[in-house]
Order: sequence, then C-alpha cells, then structure tokens
Amino acid sequence: SFEYNGEFYRYLLLDPEHRFIHAANASKITKLASCDEHNPYRSLLFSINPIGDPEMPLFVAQPQTFHPAPLYCEGGVVHVDTGVDNCRICVRSKDDGGNTYYAIQDNVRTAIFNTGLAECEICITKGGYIPYITTLPSETRIQSVMISNNTTVFEPGEVLIGSHVNPGRTPGPVGVQNCTFTINKGKKVTITDAFLVKNGAKFIIQ
Repeated sequence: SFEYNGEFYRYLLLDPEHRFIHAANASKITKLASCDEHNPYRSLLFSINPIGDPEMPLFVAQPQTFHPAPLYCEGGVVHVDTGVDNCRICVRSKDDGGNTYYAIQDNVRTAIFNTGLAECEICITKGGYIPYITTLPSETRIQSVMISNNTTVFEPGEVLIGSHVNPGRTPGPVGVQNCTFTINKGKKVTITDAFLVKNGAKFIIQ
C-alpha cells in the first residue's frame, strides 16, 4: 500500500494539471509486472479504485482565484479575457446544457466565441485555480460612434449606450444626427453617459 501511495503522489506532482484519475491509473500501471497470481500486489491492483470525476484536478497548494477582465457579448459574439495564460475556456448554451452550442479553447488567455445566442454559460479553468463560472446575457454595447443613417437595433437582451460600456473598443461618446435611431424589443436599455441626440434627429425605444 505504501508503494502504491508513493507512486500516486509522484505522478500527481509530475502531472502539470494534477489530475486525480491520471495519478491513480499511472500508479497502478507501475505495479502490473509484479501482479502475478501469488503476489500481494495483485489484490491491491484490483482493490484500489478511484471514485469520482475522472478529470477532477487536485489542489496541491492554496488555490488561486481568477480575476478576469469584463466579459461581454456583442451580437451573439462572446469575448473572454481571463487575465491568466494557459487557461481552458468553455462556452455552452444555457437553456439546454450545451446541446445548441458547445465549444472549448485550450491553453489561451483570451478567446472569442461566435455563439449567436441570447444567453450562454462560461467556465474558465486552470490547474491551481478555483473554476470561474458565470452566465453571460446577450448585450449590444454602443460606444464611440456617430450614428447618421436610420438604424434599428433588434436585441432580445440588454442594450448599453455610453463612452465606457465596451472594453473591446476605444472609449468615446455616442451621437445621433440627421436620422432616426430605434431600439426595438430591448429587454433593458441603459444610457450611462456621453450620449447626444442632435437637433432634428430622433431616438426611439420600442
């Protein structure tokens, strides 16, 4: 038992992701050659069986916490910045557990997912970090633009307007001139600052 134990911890610490099942299986494989019919290793080989999530990583030190940059969704496109290198980012459709959309990007810090969804779930993982899980509603973020042609935004989620609502664009005001700008069926419309409708233009929320 002590020899199996030693092999388990050796493989656990050699594996960068510290996977429970990997260490358990690798430690048993090292004893296969000694598991003939009359050897005590044989009974241990059959009796030491891991129970639980086979992909579960084990913490070998105090786990760290993710502090990602603001996650946002623009027109069904999800933008993720974990703030840490070599992460796994998983995005899936919320209402059906990933049947409509499911995608993973490995060993990344930032990622873009073209989901086309109103809502999705995001999970960020990395060895030694507590998993970060959040739900991201679909949003339209309007920033740094002068709207001068008749425009209608159809958005089932939230619409945000202002000079600092989209971390993916250069900060700047929003204006409407010589046209009609309409937001149709928005669940929620938030105007934060720096929004100007010039004389003669129209801004409509339906």
